[in-house]
Amino acid sequence: MNISVLMSVYKKEKAKYLKESIDSVLNQTLFPDQIVIIKDGKLTKQLDDVLNQFKSKYPNIIEIYEIKESCGLGLALNLGINKCRNDYIARMDSDDCSLPNRFELQAKIFEENPNLDILGGYIEEYDEELNEFISIRKVPTSMQSIKKYIKTQSPFNHTTVMYKKDAVIRTGGYNNVKLEDYDLWARMLINNCLMQNIDQVLCKVRAGKSLYKRRSGIKQVKKVLEIEKKLLLYKIIGIHTYIINVILRSILAFLPINIKKIVYINIIRKLK
Repeated sequence: MNISVLMSVYKKEKAKYLKESIDSVLNQTLFPDQIVIIKDGKLTKQLDDVLNQFKSKYPNIIEIYEIKESCGLGLALNLGINKCRNDYIARMDSDDCSLPNRFELQAKIFEENPNLDILGGYIEEYDEELNEFISIRKVPTSMQSIKKYIKTQSPFNHTTVMYKKDAVIRTGGYNNVKLEDYDLWARMLINNCLMQNIDQVLCKVRAGKSLYKRRSGIKQVKKVLEIEKKLLLYKIIGIHTYIINVILRSILAFLPINIKKIVYINIIRKLK
């Protein structure tokens, strides 16, 4: 099965993490025949150096496209999807690492289930250097459990998903919203796409203090309001669930980081 890998890189990311991420893609037991990397705006010299080194070593595999002005992850990924030449696209964040057998596992399940549109899996969360294990984010595996889970949380770990190109395009691609992946999963659901997760860890993710900082304050509340309004619009949730979700998520956004971490690890990560 031929696979395209889709990544987007932003100037604030670290060159060391980008290198480790690309290395994890190139060390798969099922080797991809295309890696599409979108430069979302101008990058640092260090990031460009990493990309240029990989491009010179794998000129027939790696394709790099640049957007002059940063447009956000969702719109950058839409450009990348159109550049992918294969029917199956594996998403990969530029600071995470895929386990070596990730693509092989996903390809096997797609071959066994030709009607499947999107397939993800669990992630292991670590500190920024991938040294200290924090927790595992488990996600629902069956279509039925995904339909239930999506009412309160995103049912996929974005960096683990492999999806059919035509299914995403048919759904309209990523919207220009803050939680662009959650919004896409919701629209794929109401468009009757067949969904599944593997009950295995597929990626190692950096989830230290910086992650919890990004999920704090008024900016996080705005993200919550935006996605909850979308879920309400798509009729995935009703007004009662909308109110409860907004209240609980807003409270979580303003918790001190240490307490927020405890809540995520001991409560939220165990909900499946």
